[in-house]
Amino acid sequence: MATEVRTTEAFPVMRPNYHAIFAGFIIAMGLQLALNLLGNAIGLALVSPAERATSAGPVLWALAVPLVCSLLGGIVAALMAGAENAGTGVTHGVLVWGIAMLFVAALFAFGAAPNMPARGGTIRSDAWWLAFFSACLALAGAAFGGYLGSRPIYRSVYMRELARHPA
Repeated sequence: MATEVRTTEAFPVMRPNYHAIFAGFIIAMGLQLALNLLGNAIGLALVSPAERATSAGPVLWALAVPLVCSLLGGIVAALMAGAENAGTGVTHGVLVWGIAMLFVAALFAFGAAPNMPARGGTIRSDAWWLAFFSACLALAGAAFGGYLGSRPIYRSVYMRELARHPA
């Protein structure tokens, strides 16, 4: 009596598509730059200097912009990678977020933010908490964007557009 042994991979190896991740990163950072410039222009034009520190608008804007940008970056990365399941899509979205966090950390390290405490400036602790919660929301947005980008409805629309306009 012979026993048949089948070997299967318990955890299939997912190879990330770094071109798609980089494209999602570029979309997310470009949109974030544009929306932050828009928010600064609106804030400087409409809010008096005395109200800027106490207004809820800048706080909500600082939380919403990274969330929306990471969501779109995750969607783009998952769509371009052709993610066929939610795990692959979420992984691509989270990798977009991770590259964005490394980029922002590099900006801080090279002095793009001159009033950071490491450069001798002082920032209240609630600004650090706002940055932390903003990064957490961006992570959630990137993961959800990757999930949405892996859904069949979005993939089919993206593939139909690619078929209609070949490169």
